[in-house]
Amino acid sequence: MLRSYTAADALTIGNASCGTIAIFLCLDYLASGNPRLLWYAFILLPAALVCDVLDGIVARTLKTRQSVLGGDLDSLADVISFGVAPAVVGYTLGLRGGWDVLCLTYLVVCGVSRLARFNVTAAALADSTTGKVKYFEGTPIPSTILIVGMWAVDSATDFKAPHFIFFADGKVMSIHPYSAGDVEPGGACDVARQGPPGIEWSDYSFDPATGALRIFNKIYDTNGCGGIFDSSGGVSNTEANFVITLSADGKTATAVDPQDPTPTTLYRISP
Repeated sequence: MLRSYTAADALTIGNASCGTIAIFLCLDYLASGNPRLLWYAFILLPAALVCDVLDGIVARTLKTRQSVLGGDLDSLADVISFGVAPAVVGYTLGLRGGWDVLCLTYLVVCGVSRLARFNVTAAALADSTTGKVKYFEGTPIPSTILIVGMWAVDSATDFKAPHFIFFADGKVMSIHPYSAGDVEPGGACDVARQGPPGIEWSDYSFDPATGALRIFNKIYDTNGCGGIFDSSGGVSNTEANFVITLSADGKTATAVDPQDPTPTTLYRISP
């Protein structure tokens, strides 16, 4: 079997190995509490991405020997490194509630479905000259590295600001590392504030002409105590409205809530 592998396949195996070792390191971290193990896991996932990029380049360069396993091998490796491994990292960092686990499972299932669809459509979408797919349908599974990167930043800096991930399909995920506001000491929300990050998933709309950003239609909220749909005061919020003003370079923006004139500065952390 080893003789059937090409150089590109070896890089794909490297991709799968990085993801698998990252999972083992997370399990070891849970057992030992050694933070160095978690950082090794953080580093291995970008390394898996490097292998994933290089295997495609090598496969298209060395056309004299094409792999019969390449496409399927690559998808299986991606499921490990960019599906299961990021979910295990999230679980390791504290996303262990029922909704958290459901969210992480949904992430993996979406990745598996996306890769299966890619496998059956790749031949039809490939450019006859370069062999590369002309365009992607859906979000490529390696994009989960962005989420892992944010977790790494939070772990490195003890960063306590909320993170928002806006998707092109009108959905937004917000991650709140802590539950802000005045809460009853020892109450449910006070406990949630000391626990794992709260995650909200909802719809959004944005009008570039006016800068109006509306976040609404909560789909789920893991703790209900912090974030857009905060219910710690006894009344659950149903939506939030902001006016967004982008800076000239597009790297920062100012958000103003009509009910709270104090502006909030937003920082772009990905293109």
